[in-house]
Parts: sequence; structure tokens; C-alpha cells
Amino acid sequence: MGVGGAIALAGCLHDDDDDCSDLTLDLTTGTTNGTVDSFGTPDPDWRVVSSPDGTTGQAVSIQPVSQWATVPTANWIDSNGTGGWPAPSDPIGDYVYEIDFQVGDTWSEEECELRIHSWAVDDDATLELDGPGGTTTLTQGSGFASLMGPLTEPVGPGQYTLRARVANNATITGLLIDADVFCECADEPVDDSCELSITKEYAGEAPVAPGDTMPFEITVCNEGDTACQQSPVTVVDELPTGTTFVGDTGSGWDCSETGGTVTCEHPNSNGLAVGDCLPTLTLELELDDEGYQDAVRNCATVEQGETAADNVTDCASVPVSVDTGECDLSISKSHDGDQITPETATQFELTVCNDGDGTCEGPVTVTDSLPSGVSYDAGSGTGWTITANGSVVTCEHPNSNGLAAGDCLPPITLDVDVGPIDETGDQIVNCASLKYEDANTENNRDCITLPVQPVEDDCNLGITKRHDGDVVTAGENTTFEITVCNNGDGDCTDPVTVTDTLPGGVTFVAESGTGWSCTENGGTLTCEHPNSNGLAFGECLPPLLVEVAVGSIDETGDRITNCARLDGTDQDPSDDSDCVSVAVVESDNGCSGLNIEKSVGRRFRYGAQGTYEIEVCNYVEQTCNGAIEVTDTLAPGLTFVSHSGSGWSVSVAGSTVTATHANSGGLTAGQCLPVLTLTVAVDSASTFPGGSDGVTNCAQVSADGTLVDEDCITHVITNE
Repeated sequence: MGVGGAIALAGCLHDDDDDCSDLTLDLTTGTTNGTVDSFGTPDPDWRVVSSPDGTTGQAVSIQPVSQWATVPTANWIDSNGTGGWPAPSDPIGDYVYEIDFQVGDTWSEEECELRIHSWAVDDDATLELDGPGGTTTLTQGSGFASLMGPLTEPVGPGQYTLRARVANNATITGLLIDADVFCECADEPVDDSCELSITKEYAGEAPVAPGDTMPFEITVCNEGDTACQQSPVTVVDELPTGTTFVGDTGSGWDCSETGGTVTCEHPNSNGLAVGDCLPTLTLELELDDEGYQDAVRNCATVEQGETAADNVTDCASVPVSVDTGECDLSISKSHDGDQITPETATQFELTVCNDGDGTCEGPVTVTDSLPSGVSYDAGSGTGWTITANGSVVTCEHPNSNGLAAGDCLPPITLDVDVGPIDETGDQIVNCASLKYEDANTENNRDCITLPVQPVEDDCNLGITKRHDGDVVTAGENTTFEITVCNNGDGDCTDPVTVTDTLPGGVTFVAESGTGWSCTENGGTLTCEHPNSNGLAFGECLPPLLVEVAVGSIDETGDRITNCARLDGTDQDPSDDSDCVSVAVVESDNGCSGLNIEKSVGRRFRYGAQGTYEIEVCNYVEQTCNGAIEVTDTLAPGLTFVSHSGSGWSVSVAGSTVTATHANSGGLTAGQCLPVLTLTVAVDSASTFPGGSDGVTNCAQVSADGTLVDEDCITHVITNE
């Protein structure tokens, strides 16, 4: 066995001397020439095709975690040898392991089979076999504490790849497979005239749930030209993961179960005439409480020494229903502080969560009856619609995607005004309630009690934000002015911090203002002033000027709202934030309304050519003058061949195709340039990068060096 090549079975010539020897090919993980490797040794044949962190190459033998199942003839493997516990966590995501082998032309499918004696995985895996007939899913399973298997699959002459798709859902991952390919010389010629076939059907109610019994009916018939001899017929059924064999019925059939494999035999004492069938065999399986997939797929194989039929295996599937449990919404109400001040503004936060073990579906309604002396000012919360009728505030959320167990809806923030103490009394009690039918109503209401205490002679900073004008121009810079003043009775002596979250499509350029310094992170601007001399009542810090760049109107929309707020707490939080809203208008550049659309002109097939069609139009009431450029970076596996389209010229650099149109007469409102057609070559399926059956390809249109629009298309690639 060697790195990077297929392991081959040379085969048996089956000449007149009948000189043939059985052959076995070892496909076990973590071994070299049949000997178990030491931990940390690269496997010479099993390779890593893909992993979450991009690691590829030969798999590495690893020391198993104490809970992992083991076999004396194999090692666990992973992508980089981190292995057992404790150890650095492996990246979360999908890993793909492969090993190649070849069966020689002198062997037949009746003589050779892939045998997976046992296997285990941490966390989930799907085993596949690529061969001359395509890709076959052999089995799916989960779990590292016990071994799964055995299972077999016939293999004939040709090149094969055994593949394991492993999903790491937690901290560490690994794969263990004890497998081989075994070819046994035929003792006597096969009687091709007797052709047994097998059909398998699910005969119960669907979907099924844990604890349900699933009846599968199996029928074996003679589809050949002559009668089948009087010899026993055997049916082998590999139980799917998460199922248990319960029993069987069927005249003349005798079944037993060992290690997850049910073997049934019929004496076939009278032989089987052409077109006749044995009595129907019914196998009953029970769905376990865990370990099953979204569907149970059960396969059965018929065996008889004289048969050479192609349809000797058949499968049936039944969907599994998932118990969603019960929905139990709860509400909690909180206030940032242990008291409130009369004649000031304050905030309450409401949070709705699912404390149940099932999904909560449908709209959610929250009501909040404000106490005496407290009035509603405003409310916010992603997805929430908030209205007030007198002292009753109603909040509604569509909950369109449902709320899974343990998840919470976005919090609700209620801004309220607190009246004088003779209206509120010396404390307030504020309650919020859920209007929703769920499993437990005891947690559908929550209240908060706060004392009302006046504050005298304190610092009270306020912030104002303004813009010189009611509009900004897309693609140009503009400036906002922020002013911080002391509106309180006492001095403000602490440093001042202002936070400004820029709206979508707006980016920070620079700041100015004596004493101010700003930093930007992810669209949030944080500006600080030392306030070294303090601010007396009525005094203000030097104005802070924030210069920003306004993006295209597609990025900003037709209006932007920009808000700035003071960090920290003071006497009156109602003036700790301020917003300014301005309209966004198009610039005088007549090409800002260009639109690009990309479509597939011809079906894409592996090893053939396909076409993309690109159309550029002007959809604004302005004329676009000057050259127009289209850039298309082809996806891996695609190669530029040619182009067509009146007036278009094309250059290619690597995978990037750049097409230019002179647009000599200008492009008026509603006009389009001639369609640009790009013809590309598609790699063959065997060499296509990543083995993908689909690609995403994008095209961009620019005018005068400015990107105006982009369009992407995702499509499949077929073998026909």
C-alpha cells in the first residue's frame, strides 16, 4: 500500500488449471501493511480531503479517549494527530477522509465484497463508496463508546474510493474503521438462468416515533429463464442505527439476529419455478429512543449459490417524527438601578424566553400597565411593534421562525417619564404580562418594585447632534456636529465618552474638535474627552465634528438616521442620546443607476462548455456617458473560452474576465447595452475543485472607476 495511489487486487486468471487464490486487501485505519501504527504516525493510505481549518494530506494515528471503543487491529485517526483527551480542541465542522482501492478485471462482483467489520466515530459520520456505478451511501451513524457494523457491499472490477464524511459537533473528533476487501475464487460456475430478485417494502404507518414497531415485507422471486434448484435461500438484513429486531413472520422462514445483522433462511424444498415467489417474509423492528436519523433506511440482500441476478439487494425507508416537547414562555422585567428619580426619564427592559423543551410558534403579545405617575415615551426592540393606549403599553412580535427551547426573543426597551413624587408616591410597582397559551402560565407575569427618591444638585450631561442641511449626497463626504453640555445643578468632573453607531452604508473618515479623540470598530465610533477643567452648570465641551463617507443609495436607502449617546449614568438619562435624520439623494453622476443582471444561457455539464449572459441597463432618469466596464471572476473549475456581444471588448487575467463597452452614444433612461455572452469551459467531474455539483458566480458593473452594481447567480452542474 502506498501514499497517493490506489491499492489494487491483481485478480485471478481462472485458466484451465483453475489456478486461483483468495485475496484480502486491508483498508483499516491507522495501519501500515497490516501492522497497527504507533500514535502520531501518518496513515500511508487514508487521507484527509477537507477539514474546517483547511488541513489536508495523510490522516494521523491518534491515542483514543478513554471512553472511545477500540479494536486490536486498528487505530483511530484524525486530520492532525491532536487525538485524545486532554488535548487542544479540534475545529468544529465537517471532515472528509478517503482511501482508494482497485479490483482487477479478472475478478467478478460475485467473488469480491467490501467488508466493514466494525467502526466508530466522534461525533457523526456517513460512509460512502464511489465506484464504476456511481456513489453508494453505505451507512450513517453516531457514537464513540460502542462499535457499529458489520456491513458488506459487493464490488466488481474497477477503481473505488471509500469515503467517511465526519461531523465534529463538540470538542474533539476521530474515526475508527476495521475493513477490508475480500475476493474469493468461485468453486463452481454460476447458473445465470436462475435469477433471484428481492423486493422490500415498508408495511406500517408513517412517520414513526421512538418505541414504534416498524414492519418491513420482503419478497424473493425467480425472474430467470429456468427454475431455481432445490437449495436454501438466505436473506441478510443489516439493522439500521437506532433500531432493534423484534421478530419475524413468514411461512417456512427461520430468522436469527447477531450483532445487528438479521439472517433468515428458507429451505426452498420444492425449488422455485420461473415467475414464482417464496412466501412473504415480514421483519419487525422497533425504533430506539436515540441513535436514529431523520429516516430509517433498511436494506435486505438475498443469497443463493446458483443465483447471478443484479437486483439482489433492495431497501425501504420510513420517516421519523421528532417529539417537539412543550412550549413554555416566560417573561422577566428589569431596571438598570435600584431606584428612580421623580420628574426624570428612565428605562425598563422586558425579556421573553422559552423555558420549555419544545418550540414556541406563533405571534407573542406582551402588555405593560404603567403605574400612576409614569407615562410612556417610546419603545424599541428588534421585530417588536409597540403601541400605547393610555397607561397600557402593548408589544407584539411575529415570532416568524419560532422560538427554540432555551432561546429568547430580542429584548424590549421601554422609555418612560416619571412624574413628581406626589403622583408616583414613594415607590412604584410595574408589571408586564404575556398573552400566550403555553404549558405553564405561572411565569407569564413579572413585576418590579422601585423606590422613588429625589436627587439634588447633581451633574446632568446632555447631548445634541445636528447636520447642516436636510440632505446628504450618495458617494460624497458629509459632517455631523455633536455637542455635550451640563444641564444639571452640580458640576460634571469626570471624563466624557460619546458613542456613535453609524448607519448602514456610512463609514467613518475623521474627527475634529479640541480635546476630542475617536476610535472606530465595526461601524461604532467611540469618542473621548478628558474634561480636565470640569463643566459647570450650563457649560459645554468644544463641539465634536465627525466626518463620514456616504455610500451608494443601495447601501444607505433613501434616508439615514444617525444617533449619538453618552456613556455612563447621570441625573436625567432622557437627554443622554440624540439622533438626526437626513435624506440621501443621488449624485449628479448619471451612471449611478446602472443595473446588471446575470443569467445562465446554456445548461452547464462537466467536461463541456456553458454560457453566461450579462445585461447592463440604465434605470434612472439620467444619461450615462462614457465607457462601462463589467468584471466577472470565474469560479474555480471554470475557464474562459470566448465572448460575444456588439461593442464589447474582453481581456482576461487569471480567472478574472474584464469586458469594456465604449458606450459612445450614451445610455439614456430605460436603455440597455447589447447582451454580453461569456462562453466558459467546465472541468470534468473527476477534476472539478471540491467535487461540487454547483457554483456561484458574480459580475460587477463599474463606470468611471466606481463600482455601481453587482449580480450573482448560483446554478448546478450536471453529468448529462
